[in-house]
Amino acid sequence: MRKTFLGRQASANALTRLGAVMMLVAFVTACENTSGLRQHGASVAAAGQSVSQVALDATTEITALQDTMANYRAIDVVLKAKADDTDLQIKSAIDKANSDKKFTERKNKLAASLARWGKAYKALAKTYQSFQKLADPAFEADVETAANDFRTAVTGLDAIKKVPDLSGVAKLLVAQLQAGKIREHNNVLLKLAEGYADTWSATGAVLKTEIDMIYSDHIATFHNPVVGQFTDTKKLQAQVSYPVPTHKLAWIYRIEEVRKLEKERDLLKAKLRAVDKAFSALKKAHLELAKEKPSFQVVIESVQTINTFAKSF
Repeated sequence: MRKTFLGRQASANALTRLGAVMMLVAFVTACENTSGLRQHGASVAAAGQSVSQVALDATTEITALQDTMANYRAIDVVLKAKADDTDLQIKSAIDKANSDKKFTERKNKLAASLARWGKAYKALAKTYQSFQKLADPAFEADVETAANDFRTAVTGLDAIKKVPDLSGVAKLLVAQLQAGKIREHNNVLLKLAEGYADTWSATGAVLKTEIDMIYSDHIATFHNPVVGQFTDTKKLQAQVSYPVPTHKLAWIYRIEEVRKLEKERDLLKAKLRAVDKAFSALKKAHLELAKEKPSFQVVIESVQTINTFAKSF
């Protein structure tokens, strides 16, 4: 009977030890999950900054494109100039070409849109930067800054396109935001990323259309074979990649420049598509972190995808 009692006691002790081990494993797993959430939450926040920057870079390149086209209009005027045209006459013709009503109205309209978009993407980058710091509980003092940055990003997005519920999320965030609360941060950033991603789809479409219009207008003009009596043949010869007769220099130069423009156009449109894919990868990372048991590998792959697109700019 004593042996039976001792056996039961041993079994009870074993169960107690097993329970303690299981609790320890659960505790360690919970710590690992918390650590993983913190690490990957910070990683996604850094990726959010990259996506914001590539979107901003893409809009900036459209502005540079307009300046490039103004330069090509000037070149076009020079190529059509007569041998006895004075510098003043050529300058006047350039000014007239660049002040064309159709061109200036479109340029001014796009410039206003680009300013709104640029402001919004800068605000989005700043928001992700603030939330990256908040992944560490030690940065509790920066909570209000992050909340303000989030509100600014929402305001910037509203200036482009109104997104339902985001204003409500911003108000709730101010009341509940705490450093180290990665899952809560991720959920509000997910809504922000979704709003910006949806808006970019519309923005990207506008920019692609604008690129096509700019190039179709000016490539057609620049490809015009009618040329004037271009006198600086040595300078023009230096711009042509292979020897040609002097009277064909301007024509060959135009063809080569059109090819360069077409390559630039295709590259810029590819960059717009890359921004769209980067936003999709960012949403995917946020959605994965929102799960009860997220796959950190999926998050890592999404961040890597974003970094790849960022390097293409």
